[in-house]
Amino acid sequence: METQNTIIVSIVKSADSSAPVRVRIVEAATRVFLPAGFHRVSMDDLAREAGMSKKTLYVHFSSKEELLQAVLEQRVADVEAHLRPIIAAPDPFPKKLRNLAHFLHEKMCGISPRFLDDIRRHAPECFRIVEEFRSRAIPLYFGRLFDEGVKGGYLEAGLPRELLIRMLLHSIQGIVRPEVMNELHMHPAAGLDHILSIVLRGILTPAGRKAVRPK
Repeated sequence: METQNTIIVSIVKSADSSAPVRVRIVEAATRVFLPAGFHRVSMDDLAREAGMSKKTLYVHFSSKEELLQAVLEQRVADVEAHLRPIIAAPDPFPKKLRNLAHFLHEKMCGISPRFLDDIRRHAPECFRIVEEFRSRAIPLYFGRLFDEGVKGGYLEAGLPRELLIRMLLHSIQGIVRPEVMNELHMHPAAGLDHILSIVLRGILTPAGRKAVRPK
């Protein structure tokens, strides 16, 4: 019995000691993948960023694709952990919409278009994680917010909800990027407020237009 307990304790300690290493690797891969892309990044690059040997890297992840999967799963979990309290907060629709837009801006700024294009072309199995999250998150979080906007009298009823949501997402992703904001000599926060005002102006009620007007 003592031997069995010793083995169990040893396994638990081993798992605990390896967890921080995996976390460090995933964090390093996130720092490299998101701005630089996936296809041209090597395991040598990732090992250098993580501050360990490539051999240690392979102990925890058998391939670059497996590491990419871990990065995407962690990213999805992190985004959802922040989306839930934004949508569940007892704030009025305009404040929730602003909080959501600023959160999306923060998350999108660090992701290069090359990264998503890379995984779509070179790691389609991993890209399914992104697609599945989008198909689930858009109706769950964004749809719920827009429903609140209609119910609260801020948005016009009977409009194509999915189209409106995607218009807002693409506007934030395509325009509120550091290089674009620098060219326009505009602070990202101001850019987001103007996008909310311009894109939503045609679907807002008078009360809604007043509520989302740029400060």
